Amino acid sequence: AAVLGDGGIKALACSDIHNLIERMRQGCAVIVIAEEALPTDQLSVLEHILHDQEPWSDIPVILLTGQGPARSWEAFSASGNISILERPFSRLTLVRAVEVGQRARRKQYQVRQLLEEQRLATQKRDDFFATLSHELRTPLNVILGWTEILLATEMTLESRREALKVLERNVHVQKALIDDLLDTSRIITGKLHFDAAPLSLNQVLQSAQQALLPRAEAKGLRIELHLPTENYMVLADEQRLVQVIS
Repeated sequence: AAVLGDGGIKALACSDIHNLIERMRQGCAVIVIAEEALPTDQLSVLEHILHDQEPWSDIPVILLTGQGPARSWEAFSASGNISILERPFSRLTLVRAVEVGQRARRKQYQVRQLLEEQRLATQKRDDFFATLSHELRTPLNVILGWTEILLATEMTLESRREALKVLERNVHVQKALIDDLLDTSRIITGKLHFDAAPLSLNQVLQSAQQALLPRAEAKGLRIELHLPTENYMVLADEQRLVQVIS
């Protein structure tokens, strides 16, 4: 520990194998073990801990041995990340070996971070699809319900027109939701395009309101739209702008 400290590496000396295992569980970069400090009857405990690491983890172990074959080598075969330093070796050799182990450990932590980011991204994607599948059912149920009413009920011309307007709105909602689903695929593959054109902002707001009406009505909500008298013009992709407003 003193040699490593002189080399600018923070090192903690463990009193026994149980102390070492506790430190491993708390987090460490490299393990340096003198072969003489390993009780033969406790080698299996350490081997078990090394074998049961997380898939991303493979703690570098540096085993300091005397001349001749290392008697502890077989006990560590399950880890696969063992370096043996045979005495005598220089202080610089030990420091450099630990530095190499630290670099390898940092790479492992980077892999862990990437795996966690991937897990969160997959979870968000799954949540998105779960929400979208629920939203897709809402206009579909309205369409099916009104279709059954139109087929089974004698209605006045005015009532039929109102029913067709409801059907039309919900078809547009369904189309917008499917477009959102396709956009997700395009974003993932880097193929999302924007078609900017001069637009009436008032008209875009009205389109967004119409798209939200079926879902609002299904939840007993009322959406009021208060537009300025002046008609503002914007340069934008109408579909994307409606998505943002919605």
